[in-house]
Amino acid sequence: MIIDTSNLVMVYNGVNIASYNLARRGIRRVMKVPLPEAITGRTLADRATYALRKAILSGYFEPGEKLDLDLIAEELDVSRMPVREALRRLESEKLVETQSHRGTFVGVLTRRDIDDLFDVRRLLEVEVVRLVTPLIPELVLNDLESSLNEELGRLDAGDSSRHYESDDHFHKALLAFVENRFLREVLGSFNHRIALVRAVAVLRSGPHLVTPVEEHIAIVQAMRKRDAAEAANMMALHMENSRLRLRNLPWVKP
Repeated sequence: MIIDTSNLVMVYNGVNIASYNLARRGIRRVMKVPLPEAITGRTLADRATYALRKAILSGYFEPGEKLDLDLIAEELDVSRMPVREALRRLESEKLVETQSHRGTFVGVLTRRDIDDLFDVRRLLEVEVVRLVTPLIPELVLNDLESSLNEELGRLDAGDSSRHYESDDHFHKALLAFVENRFLREVLGSFNHRIALVRAVAVLRSGPHLVTPVEEHIAIVQAMRKRDAAEAANMMALHMENSRLRLRNLPWVKP
């Protein structure tokens, strides 16, 4: 993701996702979210969902911020109906929350939510590592470690623009070698529920992003030794550290 701060244009993988003229404190916020060309041909609801998801996960909407349905429809150049459908889909992913008589807001998690989510995620991710350590090819491990070292280099240079992508790639690469399709489906679905907290953590954690990458490298090195127990222990430690890092972010509710 590239941010051009002169006019706040967001480009994600070469697609212009959002352009904002921001005005706070009572002045109307004008949002520009063109429907991405990458998915032209799908329904308007699909395209609106894609654009809004990217805008939310980029951090352009603050956790807890109210979403203006009319403004979104206007700037997407669609009617209210596909926007409503998009918001319903995003609510199922826990990216937004609709409150009766108040409207729809970007999702906010509490510390209890994070604790509960990571209790489940730890069980699933640790099992993934235990299962795939004997199976994952050496070439894949080499590629993962190389990619992680590249991410460390970017972070050392002050560039966190690809960290969410790097984190997501690591966990999906391991999941790809799980033979149990039900575990793949459960964890894949569960990852939707924590996408917001992971994405916003990337935007807010600054220099602390180096630590999870180093934890990923430690997991890969244990897997390279084909030591499933050590790799599982390293993943459990990574999950616990991630839980603590996220629950202490200032935007998380007590």
